[in-house]
Formats: sequence, structure tokens, C-alpha cells
Amino acid sequence: MVSAGLVDALVELILKINSGYHLHVNVTMRRVFNSCDLASICQLGIRYKLLKENHDELIELSESAAILIKSEKKLFIKQAIVKMYVQFDRPVITSLAHLGVAHCLASMSASERQIFRESGLLEDSPTNEMIDWWDGLARERRGDINALKEDVGRRGEEIAINYERSRTGLEPIWQSIYDNTAGYDILSCIDFDLSHRLFIEVKSSTLARSKAHFYLSKNEYNFAKQKENYHLYLFNFLNNDIYMAIADISMISDSIPQSIGFGEWESCSIPFSHPNLEFKKIEISAFKK
Repeated sequence: MVSAGLVDALVELILKINSGYHLHVNVTMRRVFNSCDLASICQLGIRYKLLKENHDELIELSESAAILIKSEKKLFIKQAIVKMYVQFDRPVITSLAHLGVAHCLASMSASERQIFRESGLLEDSPTNEMIDWWDGLARERRGDINALKEDVGRRGEEIAINYERSRTGLEPIWQSIYDNTAGYDILSCIDFDLSHRLFIEVKSSTLARSKAHFYLSKNEYNFAKQKENYHLYLFNFLNNDIYMAIADISMISDSIPQSIGFGEWESCSIPFSHPNLEFKKIEISAFKK
């Protein structure tokens, strides 16, 4: 069974072998390394294709491990091992990653939570590394056909986070990282009064405004109608310039389809060129990070 201690021990063993440590296969049966059974560590490393046995019966690094070592960051190596745990052992979170971290967390065992937390993958304030790790897992779940679109979307969300941080002086919550089904991407506040919450849905495009559009799901629309303060933050990335528009749901209500009879709409396409959307060029260097 994989544990946080076993993952830590495998990282340390990889680093030790890389520094010139010679480990004979027969020795692994009667030693403890980093408070773990050395044989179990080697078995895990071989299973995840990070370690291998050579012709002299010595344990050495695989090509995959040699690539990881180049990062010189223990946390990066640890996160890579956790990714292999997901790929090889197929825990429940494998089928939930596209829904967000919160859905995965709810399905984790106590041991899995410890592994992920100690690997920097369950931070309250998500790091770029954490976001990239979970986005990568979600893409593998869905297939990679929307990878570029998702990258553009995350870029817009990151700018919106920095914009809100600068506007309010407070730390917004990046909701879409934790729950992609909530109906909004970011939770902020109208002003310094925390009692007035602001729900933000971010949409982004790299197309010319005359061709760009965004999709609004019925879930997002229904959520917006229930909230007093719900804004759409739209970002248009054109060459090296960034344009931003802020709108509430009423400004695009004429583009929302109506459900007639037994017909129910699931999502609708709204053009960035909608007459009620006013885009202004922004300088992201002015925002706090």
C-alpha cells in the first residue's frame, strides 16, 4: 500500500542513487531506509518505472527518473510520483479530476489525503504547480482535445484573481480549482465589506472579437439568476494585448434561449461582439500577484 512515508522514502532513494550510491538487489531484503522497508521502496520505484535492475544486479535510475532529477526540486519529484500512483493504481479520484479538487478530496482515504497534502497538491492557496498538476490529470480524464482552450481559460482566471486582489486588497477564492460544477470560477467581494460577496465567472478567447464567443451553461445561468452580485469577466487575448469586459447577466439576457415545451437548453453561445459588452485594454503588470 502506498503511503506518504513510502513516497518520501522513494524520493530520497532516487536522490541518493543519483549522487553515486550503489545498491545491490540482495541488500534490499534486509535493510531499512528512511524509516521504510528498503525492499518495498525499490518495488514501488520499479513498478512506477523510476528504478530498474541492471546486469550487475544493482538498482539504478530509469530514464524517467533521470529526467525528474534535472528539476532538482524534491516537491516536483514527489508530485511526479503521485501522478504515477494515479496512473498505475487508478484510485477513485481518476474519474473525478475533471470536476475539481473538492470532489477528489471527498473520495480520498486518510492516507491518500496525507500523500497529496505533503506533495503540495491540496494547498488552500493553489500554486501554479498545483494547478498544472490537477489540470493535467483532468485533461487525461477528458482527453486532450480541449487542452489549448483550457490553458487560455486558466490564464483568464489567473488575471481575474490578480485583478480582484488589487481591487479589494483581499485574497479571492479560486473556486474552479476546487469545484468545477459550482456555477462560478472565483469568489470575491464587492468592496472591503466581506458581507457582500461577488461571484465571478471567467470567459476567455484568443480570437478576434468579431469571431470570438463564449459558452454559458444553464447551470451557470441559473446560478447567476439566484445571486445579487454575479459578474462575467471576459478576457480577449490579441497578440500581446489583453482586453477585459465586465458584465452582469442582464446585459446579455437577450442571447439566452428559452426552454419551450419539453425542450431544455444546456448551453448557449454568446459573441464577444455583443453590443452591451465594452472591452478595455488592461495592463496586468498593475495587478498584485
